[in-house]
Formats: sequence, structure tokens, C-alpha cells
Amino acid sequence: MSRTRYAISWLYGEFRIARLHRDEIAEQWESPAQVESYADLVKVLDEAAQAIDLGDKGDVTVVHEHDLHTHEYLEVPAMKRRDLEKYLHRRVHQDKSFDEEAAWCFHQVAHAGGKEGVLLHLLPKRIVKSTVAACGAVGLAPKQYVPLTEIVSDYLPTLDLDADDMVVVVACFKARTEIIIALADGEALFVRELNYGLSAGTYERLVTDVNRTLRYGRQQLGRSVTRALMMGDINAELVEPLQNNIDVPVSFDEQAADPYFWAVWAARLSGKLSANFISVFAQKNITADALRRVAAWSTAAVLL
Repeated sequence: MSRTRYAISWLYGEFRIARLHRDEIAEQWESPAQVESYADLVKVLDEAAQAIDLGDKGDVTVVHEHDLHTHEYLEVPAMKRRDLEKYLHRRVHQDKSFDEEAAWCFHQVAHAGGKEGVLLHLLPKRIVKSTVAACGAVGLAPKQYVPLTEIVSDYLPTLDLDADDMVVVVACFKARTEIIIALADGEALFVRELNYGLSAGTYERLVTDVNRTLRYGRQQLGRSVTRALMMGDINAELVEPLQNNIDVPVSFDEQAADPYFWAVWAARLSGKLSANFISVFAQKNITADALRRVAAWSTAAVLL
């Protein structure tokens, strides 16, 4: 691999960056403070550049979740990709919860019985553009900008699940919780975001919300969720209460207990994803811009 790779997880204000070499973390850094705005992002990337080696420059994958990020599952008939994209473009303008221009991407899925569907992701375009610009300012070329569900969809098939399992994934963060209903093969069918994290003071609320989601899955999707998978750094004191009160068997993912799990797994994603907020055309432009910057820096160094 000729270029050094980097990965950023920016999940509900929690910011971490890792430099990877041969798929292993060579250096890592996390922001001690929540990162909410573009100004915050510029500041922490500058701090990251002082803490770890960004000198090689390279490609970066960003996995990002934000309160303005929405996820909607749509059942659609089978159609050509060009027609599907036209249909989704119309839905974006109908369904977006904000007034400004939207960036969007989707994950296409198929169900047993021939049903087709997509998980549509929306985010204000300014957030995507400003993130790309902030990365470029420190020499990083964003190649993929993905929602959390892409990690879950890629990760679930690597676990020891039964083929007919339907799983409720509970991804826990400090200030937020994301609940995803997915099939064992990774197809995500439903996303719900809760405005609180998991703690001793909130676990009862979380149990209630997870059990409500289980009932929703049974009513709306026509089948029962068979197990719950807890992901995140979860206090050991909460393990037994969660196991005893959630209405399906609960397991706790050891790999996802590592705060850098999301960043590292993002770097392993395939380069050909439809659920990527950065289009192929934009990727080419970003790479070209990065090369021009490197050339400019090299010329400046020679002149100095």
C-alpha cells in the first residue's frame, strides 16, 4: 500500500483519529472535548496534527453521525439504478427535516420473497463539504464518508449468527444511543436515534426503548427480533440489568468495546459503496486537490 491511511470516527460529538499501517493502528488520538461544529473540527484536526504524524498525507475514511443525520428505510420496487437514483432524489426533497441543501446516499437491500428496499441517509450538505475542507487543510484526502450503519452492515456477517437471525444492535455513546434492526447478513432495516447515552441513570429508559423497538420490528417487519447486540464501552455494573430486562437474549460485543473500533472498521470498508456521501467524481477531485497541495509544498520546500 503506497499511501498511508487514516480513519476518523466522529460520532455524536466524540472525535477520534487513527493512522493505520498494514491494517493496524500505528498512532491514535482523541479529542478530550465534544466536537460539534466546523470550528471545533478545524481546531481538533490541528491538535491531531500536532499529536500524531500526519506528515505522510494520505486517504482518510470518515464515519460520522450527527443529530441532523437522518436514516429512513424505504420499500421500493425493483428498478434500474438510474431510475432508483431519480426516485430517491425526489424523496430527498420531500423528506429532509432541514431547509438547506441535502447530501444523501443510500444502501440498497433485498429481502426474502423478492422485496426490494433502500436505507436512505440524509445530512446537510454544508456539513459534508466543511468536513472535507477541514480534512484537506491538514493534507488528508477523504475517500469515504459513511454513516454508522455501513460499519454495522459490514461487521455483522463476520459474527457467529444464525442465517435467519434478526438482530437489534444497540450502539452506545456518551451523549447518544443508536438502535439498528438488521438481518444476520448485515442488511439494516431500521434506525432509531435516542437523545441520551447509556449510564446508571438512563439504562431503564434504554431498556424501555429497546423493548419498544423489538415490538416495532415484530409489527412492522413481520418477524421477531431474535437477539440484542450491545456495542460500545459499557459499564460492567450495567451488564446484568440489561441482560435481565431486555426481552431477547443479549450479548456484549468485545471488539466494539474499544473506542477506536468504529474508526478501524471504517478503514476496512470496500471502496465501492453506494452509502458514501462523497461521490466518485468528488473523490477524484479531492485526490487531485491533494496532489496539487503536495506539489505546492514540495516547490515551497525547494525554494526555501
